Amino acid sequence: MAHEHLKTQAAFERLRTGAGDEDDFDRVSMLLNVGMIRAESISQDIVLIMQNGQHAMNRMKARYLKVAAMAFDGPGIEAVDYALETYQTIMDMSSPLQMIKAIQEAYKRISAGDLIQLPNA
Repeated sequence: MAHEHLKTQAAFERLRTGAGDEDDFDRVSMLLNVGMIRAESISQDIVLIMQNGQHAMNRMKARYLKVAAMAFDGPGIEAVDYALETYQTIMDMSSPLQMIKAIQEAYKRISAGDLIQLPNA
């Protein structure tokens, strides 16, 4: 798991500094989706942390589609950093089977078009 955490932190760092690409974006977004699935069976407070991180990623995506720049807004950096920290805790405390089921459910929801939208979007 440590290797996966390091890869995710590196992707986040590249996004944070403006050097990130779509692969970095996809990795961070997907892990926040998986974290949110796991959070649903743990705590609504944790779900909200994950949703805040996803809203920040959606704002980044909107900015990228407008001006072709992968960039966070100030609150977005903080929200995603906190969500990734929370995700790592969830991952460390979860069984491999719980994580596999969360990954499968995340892909299922994404395939069905069940995506997190920006508030008021």
